Amino acid sequence: MKKLTFTSLINSILNNAKIGSINIEFKLLENQNAKKWYDKSYTSDFSEIKENTIYGVKYDGCIMFDFKTGKIDNLLKSFLIKFTSRFTEYRLIDGHYKTVSIKDEVMAKIIEHNQDRVDKGLFYTTIYGIGFWAILSNNKDQEIAKDLAIYLKSKNIDYLNEYSDAGWVYRFKINKSIEIHNELLANFKC
Repeated sequence: MKKLTFTSLINSILNNAKIGSINIEFKLLENQNAKKWYDKSYTSDFSEIKENTIYGVKYDGCIMFDFKTGKIDNLLKSFLIKFTSRFTEYRLIDGHYKTVSIKDEVMAKIIEHNQDRVDKGLFYTTIYGIGFWAILSNNKDQEIAKDLAIYLKSKNIDYLNEYSDAGWVYRFKINKSIEIHNELLANFKC
């Protein structure tokens, strides 16, 4: 998966969930065998997130933790689980302040604030309209994308098309409210 695409997706999800002012960056661990912090160095000189590779996750000005990818199919889920597991907070428990994990609270917030998105096959709603995962599609799927264009025209919906910077997503830029985008995709028969 393209680094820019995944970074953009993660930051969009975290921004929707209003989890502080976190802006995630991924840095490739140069020596994949390094274990000690003083042996580790990272680079931004890569464009693809690959399977079974270790990346440093940078926000708030420093590498906060390392993340080893598994299967690309599970990349989003495994990243969010790892990310939320890092959250702790001081809480008053039995008269003493203790550090407690708040990963379940953070994950619930992420889910709550991102659940109004509608997903249907390779389509998903966004603030700008409807995205289509073109990079993951085959010829049959691309015909379905053409059907979405016909559907939008039949509803007298004006839109523009463009590819994302990385070329992974073919965008139907409708620029209405998220509720309208959700309704359009929910009623689209593919």
